Amino acid sequence: LNYDAETGTLTWKPTGVRRWDARWAGTPAMNCLHLAWGYREGRVDRIGYRAHRVIWKWMTGEGPEHIDHINGNRADNRWCNLRSVSQKDNMRNVALGTTNTSGCVGVSRHRKRWRVYIAERHVGTFGTFEEAVRARRAAERAQGFHPNHGRRA
Repeated sequence: LNYDAETGTLTWKPTGVRRWDARWAGTPAMNCLHLAWGYREGRVDRIGYRAHRVIWKWMTGEGPEHIDHINGNRADNRWCNLRSVSQKDNMRNVALGTTNTSGCVGVSRHRKRWRVYIAERHVGTFGTFEEAVRARRAAERAQGFHPNHGRRA
């Protein structure tokens, strides 16, 4: 495989086998998009891999436990968009859930006030949605959440 760090694309290298090279050399590799998860995937020697994990191993020589796509786009495998993180840090850069009704992670309506939680801890209740969002963002900054946390997918 060849990897272009600027575009995040993998392409097949020539192998020296004329029929294979004529058909596949230089074409995109690991370009299948997993419909449920959004990761680029493919097979090498009949074994399935996720492209971002192959790229990380190639660039660093190590296989981290978790790789975060910084901008939230799981199909974007540019080198500048990938980082090795713990599970905890990976969860601090997630998009707004599809079942969220308030429009802000950790903010929910409770009676006539807005309740704020972060990491299963109660931050407080607020009279307006805007105050609740400010409190949630302040708590996120204090606990080291990524600025993209809670973005709309």
